[in-house]
Amino acid sequence: MIKVRKADEIYAKDGGWFHAKWHFSFDDYHDPQNMGFGTMRVFNDDTLVPGAVWPMHPHRDIEGLTYVPSGTFRHEDNLGNLYTMPAGSVQRMTLGSGAYHSEQNGSETEPLRFIQIWIIPRETGLEPGVESRQTTAEERTNRLLRVIGPDREGGSLLVHQDAAMYVSRLEVGQSVSHAFAPDFGGYLLVLDGALTINGDVLADGATDVIISGIRVEGNVDIKNSSGTRLVVINSEILGNLKLNHNTVSAGPGDLAIIRNTIGGNVETKSNSVADTLFVGACATNGNVVGGNVIIENNTVDDIQLACNDIGGNAVIMANTASTDVRSPGNSVGGNYTVTDNSATRRFVVGSFIAVRGAELPANTIQGNLVVKGNVNTLASVIVGSDPSLNSGNTVSGNLTIKNNTAADEVFVKANAVIGNLKCAGNDPGPTVAGNTVGGKFDCAE
Repeated sequence: MIKVRKADEIYAKDGGWFHAKWHFSFDDYHDPQNMGFGTMRVFNDDTLVPGAVWPMHPHRDIEGLTYVPSGTFRHEDNLGNLYTMPAGSVQRMTLGSGAYHSEQNGSETEPLRFIQIWIIPRETGLEPGVESRQTTAEERTNRLLRVIGPDREGGSLLVHQDAAMYVSRLEVGQSVSHAFAPDFGGYLLVLDGALTINGDVLADGATDVIISGIRVEGNVDIKNSSGTRLVVINSEILGNLKLNHNTVSAGPGDLAIIRNTIGGNVETKSNSVADTLFVGACATNGNVVGGNVIIENNTVDDIQLACNDIGGNAVIMANTASTDVRSPGNSVGGNYTVTDNSATRRFVVGSFIAVRGAELPANTIQGNLVVKGNVNTLASVIVGSDPSLNSGNTVSGNLTIKNNTAADEVFVKANAVIGNLKCAGNDPGPTVAGNTVGGKFDCAE
């Protein structure tokens, strides 16, 4: 069984000169449900500001393991040791019968990140001692490199317990595996980026996330990441894709889901995106989605749901866009609902002319199309095609355009509707042209 702990589920503490994420009970954090994992009592992910020093303090009867992902770690103890370790270094300190040590940032300009683990040793009262080694990126790349273990095989540092620490740096598309002995288990931390483990995707929660060219038999669920890009591209996901509660800042600032095949649902909720939230793009950049697509409650510069093949329903709801909401070229097997969104520039559900002059197609919807309660504070709300084109949406069910508000026009043009066309409560009243309706027409010209 694999239990996933998301980044926001780990206890965090900010002391000004340090920031800590404590995975198990430690110091003033106590959780009876998180007291350790096997003989591992403590797993801390700590960051020190430049020049910071954790004052000398005592421990006993633990094996203290340290790994340095980034920065310069300076170690000092009462055994006469004072030295620095660069990124990629690992250390084991046996505190046995008792010793003092201090963790320090060896740089006056760069932050230090270090992972510190406590292992309960086989026996108490061991003689205190410390050893360390540096690993290279080449040694760690595309392999599980054992850096600490119960013996010194392969240059491992020695820990006085049946325990081991592995580190790895995986390039895109590469994989590693590990077989556990009976009654043994593992605890894995994604330091940077994202990876799949037995079919599910895990991300570090604090960096750019780019998932490209992978096949995932389970779900992809990325939440609470913070970076300048969040991209899922050219991948096959047999389960659901969920990108929720992420922050994507400027430079480039995009959340993009393009050229994927997704067996389940696609969900993007409550993200803050500095630039564009793309679910698909035209010119062969759309997704094939077996289930539903839901874009809900995001704060973005603009939203684009474009040129996807969607087996279920499509929903764009309660989003705040500082410029555009654009939706051309989708094939929707169920209903398509666009409700309660706000924009300031372009609001189009249908065909339009793109910035570079390309004509983007309208949507084909097997169910109903509902465009309701949307606001464009500076321009029009357009359903069908923009005024320069004559090719609107094809709707096998009903088309309802209700309670939309636009600074310019609510424009309903060139839609082919097999069912009913109904307009109500729009401000201003709709401009209607060139629609064909098989059922009841209730939308004044």
